[in-house]
Amino acid sequence: MPDPAGTRIKTRRLKFGAVLGVLATISLVVTQLDNILTFFGAKTLASLDGPWLITDKIQQAEGDRFNNLAIQFRVFIQQKGESFTAVGEKVAVNGETLKARLRSKLDISGSISGSQVTATFVETPPEGAGARQSRGSFSWQLVRTSFLTKRPTRMEGSFVSTAADTKGTSIAIREE
Repeated sequence: MPDPAGTRIKTRRLKFGAVLGVLATISLVVTQLDNILTFFGAKTLASLDGPWLITDKIQQAEGDRFNNLAIQFRVFIQQKGESFTAVGEKVAVNGETLKARLRSKLDISGSISGSQVTATFVETPPEGAGARQSRGSFSWQLVRTSFLTKRPTRMEGSFVSTAADTKGTSIAIREE
């Protein structure tokens, strides 16, 4: 005659073993989730399309009067694959909004490789301003709110410009 108590123990062992197997599998998946998300996040091309506010903080310039200036540009990015272009204008200096007639035009072209964004720009002063056209570049790192999104909310890095040989930090924030 079979032992009912022994059968119950074997059944419990089987259930316990199955639960342990499931827990081990879940633990393995959770442990590797960050690596999986990083892999797919790095392979997913970021979408930069739309309006951005760029703030350049001058840290080094040919003349002391330009040091520590914060210059803001409002641009609209259009992306095609890994390349993009943007057009916009200078909108503020040290938080002071510029009048429309004082706003210089900004043309940008660049590319994305992983989380690195590089671009060149041409800043054209308004007619009659007496200033000359300047050129420069941006080097940004994408900042995403999560690995699952293709729309980064900001880019952080640096800029250099021929305008008074300026260079400094640059932050671009997506405007919604």
